[in-house]
Amino acid sequence: MTTEKTLTIDGFVILPPLSPWDKHKADLIYRNQAPGTFGETPEAAWRRFLGAKTPLLDVSVKIQRFHDRGWRLSPARFTISMELSEEPLP
Repeated sequence: MTTEKTLTIDGFVILPPLSPWDKHKADLIYRNQAPGTFGETPEAAWRRFLGAKTPLLDVSVKIQRFHDRGWRLSPARFTISMELSEEPLP
């Protein structure tokens, strides 16, 4: 017997600026860019975007530089659909 369950996680992603000729491809660009930056807090999203090796003292400076170039924090929601099986694994 299987049951279906959904898991929803609210958080944030970092989205790139779009040039006028890229606006028609916004969904594709955001779909490729956003998942790798997902974090449950704004700080977690920026830290994933900047990389784990960024020294803590440099984080705010780097965030400001990317923000000045048009990168933006955006609310996001992941929904995961799962099929749970009560049958034992082989």
